Amino acid sequence: MNDARRGVIQRRVKVFAVLTLIVFGPLALLIGGPLALVAYDKSHLISIDCTVTSAESAVGSTRSSKGIGSSTNRVFIKTNCGEFVLGAGVTTVNRAEIANELDRGGRYEFDIGGGSWRLRGFLEAVSIARVVYGYEPVGGS
Repeated sequence: MNDARRGVIQRRVKVFAVLTLIVFGPLALLIGGPLALVAYDKSHLISIDCTVTSAESAVGSTRSSKGIGSSTNRVFIKTNCGEFVLGAGVTTVNRAEIANELDRGGRYEFDIGGGSWRLRGFLEAVSIARVVYGYEPVGGS
């Protein structure tokens, strides 16, 4: 193979590699990024002290293109530290009770993922609430 032909092949391989990165790089971040953040958060919990301003219970749902889905019980919490969503331990039976308890206000210590806490500015900008893995009142609240 002559040098000119080899140069053409090398340029084509480079162009293909760059285009692949341009297309698949952001796709990998969109799919892998949230999965990696959840995995990191679950293994790097931190506790933060926040004052609750409001809380409400809700039922979320998912649905696939085939019509199959599931319901999830959630409590959405607004605090001076930002917005959180509690799903762990929330059931149809207790979701209103948990929301009412938190809606009374007061200071609570929330267990959240360290990665989500460090990325809170970005997550708030794209309207993604941080997941609460546990909570308890602080002091006499």
